[in-house]
Amino acid sequence: MSKLQKKLIIFISFLQLLILSSCSKSSDDVKASVEAKKFIVIFITNGETSLSATIAEEGKIISEPPTPSKTGFIFEGWYKEAGLINKWNFTTDVVTSDTTLYAKWVAKAYRVSFNTNGGTAVSTTIAEEGKIISETTIPSKTGFTFEGWYKEAGLINKWNFTTDKVTSNITLYAKWVVKTYRVSFNTNGGTVISAKIVEEGKTITEPSASTNLGSIVEGWYKEKELTTKWNFATDTVLGDITLFAKWKENEVLVEKGIAGMSGLSMTNSFYIQKTEVTQRQFEELMGYNPSWFEGKPNNPVERVTWYDAVVYANKLSRKEGLEPYYVIRDILTSENRIIGATISEKTSSLFNGYRLPTKEQWEYAARGGNKSNGYIYAGSNEYSEVAWLLDNNTPYGTKAVGRKKANELGIYDMNGNVWEWINSGSLTQGICGGSWLINASGAIVTVISAEKSNYYNSGIGFRLVRPY
Repeated sequence: MSKLQKKLIIFISFLQLLILSSCSKSSDDVKASVEAKKFIVIFITNGETSLSATIAEEGKIISEPPTPSKTGFIFEGWYKEAGLINKWNFTTDVVTSDTTLYAKWVAKAYRVSFNTNGGTAVSTTIAEEGKIISETTIPSKTGFTFEGWYKEAGLINKWNFTTDKVTSNITLYAKWVVKTYRVSFNTNGGTVISAKIVEEGKTITEPSASTNLGSIVEGWYKEKELTTKWNFATDTVLGDITLFAKWKENEVLVEKGIAGMSGLSMTNSFYIQKTEVTQRQFEELMGYNPSWFEGKPNNPVERVTWYDAVVYANKLSRKEGLEPYYVIRDILTSENRIIGATISEKTSSLFNGYRLPTKEQWEYAARGGNKSNGYIYAGSNEYSEVAWLLDNNTPYGTKAVGRKKANELGIYDMNGNVWEWINSGSLTQGICGGSWLINASGAIVTVISAEKSNYYNSGIGFRLVRPY
């Protein structure tokens, strides 16, 4: 082997050693470099659960950790700064240094709807999970009072806006209570009538008749001044109210029954005027005054025919909104009075107007009806207490009505002052009760006299009845 070859072999060996030495050093340097490029990644959950930190190599992506939890919130993602501006993307973002990632939470919210069950609408609201909600605007519903919001359509469990919390989408249901008001009745001295509880917007039934010294209620009024009459058919209750009685001073309810020991019975109740029709009342309606004792407005009208009385009855019925009882045709007049006409009576119960009493009605009322004490005169056994007759009437003539004692029903002058026309249904009518022109023996309650329908004198007048 030549020196050149030896030198060449030595050089090659040295070169190989040099290469191996270089490779060994490079491997150590790489190993040292990798170990120096590992970073810690910390997770700040801002919630109820915590997560362990992880070690990541430089330039590497990391796996997304388990999703943390927080009551009332939805986890939205991990962010690179506490201000939660830049979201970490676990698919593309790589670790280049020690890193802290911050959890971002979005409050969990639910829809709260309100079913007003016929009331005015209430808007839906959005509420965070676990939070209480403020009570909404109270809805309204005509005729009802709002009672509260309930958790189910069956209105069993009431929602408490102080303690109940929203945990899911919910619908609350309005509960309504019928609105009621108190209707009181001021009878103005009559018998007491109990108050009524009435639903808003409803009409009320007219109360049973109150009595006041024999008078009857003419109507109920909305104010104590008795200005506006309450209409029980159309007026509705819209608040607590008091209705005030207005008394029909000249009318009495005669209730059906038996008139004491007389045995006289009445199967239907009726109303009768407390006094005989006065000159003032007659003239205001008819336009004339036929009386002999003219100019005494509170005295009974007299010198009236039976025809005058029935025409007056129909006119009074129309004035008070009642259906007239008589059909009157072919009226014949003379000297400012009616002396003839064709008269028929309506039999239907719909005709509720005024009429002359039958003999039975007149006697039953004169005896005191079912309150009768059996007197021979209307209200007493002493005629001077209850009647103006020939025996106690100085100066002679009619007297103002209602001055003597009333009978058991509060009716005046059923005996004396003037005879009273009755309804007997023929050309010859009856008059009852006697007058200032006769003595006591002719004025007891059972006496009736017959007269023609066109007859008149200064001792004949009338009073009217109407059905109950």
